[in-house]
Amino acid sequence: MRKIVSEAKGSEHLPLMSFENVSKVFSRRRGKQTVAVNEASFELHAGSITALVGESGSGKSTIGKLVTGVEKPSAGSIVFENTQVHTLKSRNLRSYWRHVQMIFQDPFASLNPHSTVLYTIMRPLVNHRGLTEKQARQRALEIMNLVRLVPTNQFAEKRPHQLSGGQRQRLVIARAIAVEPELVVADEPVSMLDVSIRSDILYLIDDLRKRTGMSVLYITHDLLSARVLADEVLVLYKGHIVERGSADAVIRNPRHPYTRLLLEAIPNPWRHRHEDGTDTNEHSNDAANEHSNDATNEQSRSGAKMKGSKADRISEHVSDVAACPFHQRCELATDKCRTEKPGLSGDSNHQSACFYM
Repeated sequence: MRKIVSEAKGSEHLPLMSFENVSKVFSRRRGKQTVAVNEASFELHAGSITALVGESGSGKSTIGKLVTGVEKPSAGSIVFENTQVHTLKSRNLRSYWRHVQMIFQDPFASLNPHSTVLYTIMRPLVNHRGLTEKQARQRALEIMNLVRLVPTNQFAEKRPHQLSGGQRQRLVIARAIAVEPELVVADEPVSMLDVSIRSDILYLIDDLRKRTGMSVLYITHDLLSARVLADEVLVLYKGHIVERGSADAVIRNPRHPYTRLLLEAIPNPWRHRHEDGTDTNEHSNDAANEHSNDATNEQSRSGAKMKGSKADRISEHVSDVAACPFHQRCELATDKCRTEKPGLSGDSNHQSACFYM
C-alpha cells in the first residue's frame, strides 16, 4: 500500500480520507433502484473519531463498506491520503486493507470458529506485515495485552465459542489493529453486546486511538455514545447528511428536526412531560439526561414536532429527489421543503440541512 499511497501523506492540513459528492445506488427488480447514499461529502482526519449516526436503513453501513473498498460508489470520489479508493482494482485492495480495517457488528460471525485467539491475531501480521511466525507470535501476545485478553496463556489457544461476547469483540479489535491501520471502521461495535460491557469496549477503542494515533469512523444509532466517544458527528438520514459538527455542538444544540427526533427517542427515566409541553429533569447533573433534556426543551420552544409514532416513522420512505428528504416526517415542512432540497449551512463547527432551523 505504501506503493499505492503516495508520499504526499505528509501534509498535516490534508484529511486522511475525503468523500466528495459520493452516491451509491443499488439496482432492484423490475428496473427499480435504491439510493443508499446520496451525494455525501465529508472528511476524516488523522487521530480523530468521527461518529456516523442514523437509524436502520439510513445508509451508515453502506458508507462503511465504501470506506473499506468493499463497495464502489455509483458517483463521486473517495480519496484516502491521495489514493483514489474508488478506482482501486481487486488486486490492490489487499494492500489498501493494510491501512484501513473494519470492526464488525457481530463478532462471532466475523471470526473463524476453528482458529485460536493467537492464530487469529497472527494471521494478518504474517500476511499483511510480512512478519515471521516467531515475530508474529510475539507481537500477537503484545496485542492481546493491549486489548486486555489476559492472562495471555489462558486465552491464546481458545476458540471463539469459548469466549464471551465481549472477549470475542476484543479479539475482533485485536485483529483489526494488528496491521497498525491508519483508519478503522467500527460498524455498530457494541450493539450485540450486553449493556454492562458496552462502555468497556467503547473505552477500549478510544484508548487504542490515543495509543496508536489511528482514526476511527464509528457507525452507530446511539447519539449519546457518539457524544462520549466522538470528536465529530455526522447525522445521516436516508443517505443524506442532514447535520454535522462537533459532537458537543450537535448533541447540545441540534439544528435539524431529525437529530432532535433521535435525541427525543433516547429513554430518560428522570424526564417528566407536562401538559404545556415542557420537561423537567429530576437528575439534571447526569450527563446523559442533561443532553437529552436540553434537546427536548429546545424542540418544545421551537415547535419542531414529528408526524406519527416513533415506531411508524422509522419505516417511512421519501422518493422525491428535488425535496428535503425529511419533509414527510416533519411538521415544519412547507411547500418549499417539498420542491427544494436544502444544503448544509452554518459555520465550520456546526452545519445542518434545514431551511427553518
